[in-house]
Amino acid sequence: MKNNTAQEVQQRSEALFRIIAENAGDLTLIVSYPELKAIYVSPTYEKLLGYSVAELQGGTPLALVHPDDVPIIQIGRASCRKRG
Repeated sequence: MKNNTAQEVQQRSEALFRIIAENAGDLTLIVSYPELKAIYVSPTYEKLLGYSVAELQGGTPLALVHPDDVPIIQIGRASCRKRG
Protein backbone atom coordinates (compact mmCIF):
# COMPACT_ATOMS: atom_id res chain seq x y z
CA MET A 1 0.00 0.00 0.00
CA LYS A 2 1.38 3.39 -1.03
CA ASN A 3 1.66 6.05 1.64
CA ASN A 4 0.34 9.24 -0.03
CA THR A 5 1.43 12.67 1.11
CA ALA A 6 -1.13 15.45 1.44
CA GLN A 7 0.30 17.08 -1.67
CA GLU A 8 -0.09 13.87 -3.70
CA VAL A 9 -3.67 13.47 -2.52
CA GLN A 10 -4.43 17.08 -3.46
CA GLN A 11 -2.81 16.70 -6.89
CA ARG A 12 -4.84 13.56 -7.58
CA SER A 13 -8.04 15.29 -6.47
CA GLU A 14 -7.33 18.27 -8.73
CA ALA A 15 -6.55 15.98 -11.67
CA LEU A 16 -9.81 14.07 -11.20
CA PHE A 17 -11.78 17.31 -10.95
CA ARG A 18 -10.18 18.57 -14.15
CA ILE A 19 -11.01 15.34 -16.01
CA ILE A 20 -14.64 15.56 -14.92
CA ALA A 21 -15.01 19.30 -15.54
CA GLU A 22 -13.34 19.25 -18.94
CA ASN A 23 -15.36 16.32 -20.21
CA ALA A 24 -18.78 17.21 -18.86
CA GLY A 25 -21.33 18.95 -21.02
CA ASP A 26 -21.93 21.57 -18.33
CA LEU A 27 -20.68 25.13 -18.21
CA THR A 28 -18.31 25.12 -15.25
CA LEU A 29 -16.91 28.38 -13.94
CA ILE A 30 -14.99 28.84 -10.69
CA VAL A 31 -14.80 32.43 -9.54
CA SER A 32 -12.56 34.02 -6.92
CA TYR A 33 -14.28 36.02 -4.20
CA PRO A 34 -14.56 38.96 -3.63
CA GLU A 35 -12.73 39.90 -6.85
CA LEU A 36 -15.18 37.96 -9.07
CA LYS A 37 -12.42 36.82 -11.42
CA ALA A 38 -12.73 33.57 -13.37
CA ILE A 39 -10.04 31.18 -12.11
CA TYR A 40 -11.33 28.09 -13.94
CA VAL A 41 -13.37 28.01 -17.14
CA SER A 42 -14.44 24.72 -18.70
CA PRO A 43 -13.88 24.19 -22.42
CA THR A 44 -17.64 23.81 -22.79
CA TYR A 45 -17.90 27.63 -22.89
CA GLU A 46 -16.26 27.56 -26.30
CA LYS A 47 -18.36 24.65 -27.54
CA LEU A 48 -21.68 26.14 -26.42
CA LEU A 49 -21.16 29.91 -26.35
CA GLY A 50 -18.15 30.53 -28.58
CA TYR A 51 -15.98 32.08 -25.84
CA SER A 52 -12.48 30.62 -25.57
CA VAL A 53 -11.07 29.69 -22.17
CA ALA A 54 -8.33 32.29 -22.73
CA GLU A 55 -10.94 35.02 -23.31
CA LEU A 56 -12.74 34.28 -20.04
CA GLN A 57 -9.95 33.21 -17.68
CA GLY A 58 -8.99 36.05 -15.36
CA GLY A 59 -11.92 38.19 -16.45
CA THR A 60 -15.16 38.90 -14.69
CA PRO A 61 -18.11 36.60 -15.34
CA LEU A 62 -20.29 39.71 -15.28
CA ALA A 63 -19.25 40.14 -18.91
CA LEU A 64 -21.51 37.16 -19.67
CA VAL A 65 -24.51 38.58 -17.81
CA HIS A 66 -27.14 40.58 -19.66
CA PRO A 67 -26.92 44.25 -18.59
CA ASP A 68 -30.48 44.14 -17.24
CA ASP A 69 -29.46 41.33 -14.87
CA VAL A 70 -26.26 42.91 -13.47
CA PRO A 71 -28.07 44.76 -10.62
CA ILE A 72 -29.43 41.50 -9.16
CA ILE A 73 -25.93 40.01 -9.26
CA GLN A 74 -24.59 43.05 -7.43
CA ILE A 75 -27.35 42.77 -4.79
CA GLY A 76 -26.48 39.11 -4.26
CA ARG A 77 -22.78 39.94 -3.99
CA ALA A 78 -23.49 42.65 -1.39
CA SER A 79 -25.65 40.21 0.56
CA CYS A 80 -22.82 37.66 0.61
CA ARG A 81 -20.40 40.28 1.88
CA LYS A 82 -22.74 41.18 4.74
CA ARG A 83 -23.05 37.54 5.79
CA GLY A 84 -19.30 37.02 5.54
